[in-house]
Amino acid sequence: MIEELAVVVKTENHQVWVESRQGGACAGCRQKASCSTSAIGSVVGKKAVAVDSRINLHVGDEVIVAIDEVLVLKASLLLY
Repeated sequence: MIEELAVVVKTENHQVWVESRQGGACAGCRQKASCSTSAIGSVVGKKAVAVDSRINLHVGDEVIVAIDEVLVLKASLLLY
């Protein structure tokens, strides 16, 4: 699993909008090519992303967003 810390910026029905809080130190890091934090951050950036959630979350809550590496690889192959 690729995981990253995010903050809830909006809630709507069973969806929460999360925004990545990582990335400030990533620009100068030499491990960027093999780092899962950098991988999610490059896809999500500073944009809020909608995520389905059955957990009662509120704006400002910190959450961990996880993506299965296999799904990222399959999506990359489809886009290629």
